[in-house]
Amino acid sequence: MALAAMGGASEDFLPGFDLVVRRRDDGAEVLRTRAGDADQAERLLETVERDLDEKDVTTFVSEWRVVER
Repeated sequence: MALAAMGGASEDFLPGFDLVVRRRDDGAEVLRTRAGDADQAERLLETVERDLDEKDVTTFVSEWRVVER
């Protein structure tokens, strides 16, 4: 953060977040993606949570390109 405040850091050095979706039954990771900064991560999380509530598994997997392991 100090580097960013002094203008000496690129986006690569700023903290970021990953969004991780795991299976409930065995905890296996089915989706991991960079979520960006805190504001971007919050919006992405809201979108994923809404999709998980509203869509069936097949549609969610298709739209988010989840890879079955």
